[in-house]
Amino acid sequence: MIKRINTGEVLSQAVVHNQTVYLCGVTAPDKTKGMEDQTRQVFDKIDELLKAAGSDKSRILTATIWLADINTRPAMTQMWKAWLPWRQ
Repeated sequence: MIKRINTGEVLSQAVVHNQTVYLCGVTAPDKTKGMEDQTRQVFDKIDELLKAAGSDKSRILTATIWLADINTRPAMTQMWKAWLPWRQ
């Protein structure tokens, strides 16, 4: 069985298949904000999508993170580590 969440014209923001949740293209809705605010927005959206799929961030297996500016990596890494439940 496949469950699609927040399906748009060409893709779904989340798809559940065989108890695995796949997220697609999670970006910050407000691109005028700085990296930290955008990262918080993305984490909030991920939490929301995982909840809708019946899961949570404690079950994340892998993630690909794209940064517009590689110089923001250290700050983003700190936020990522603080957000992950097993890193606290």
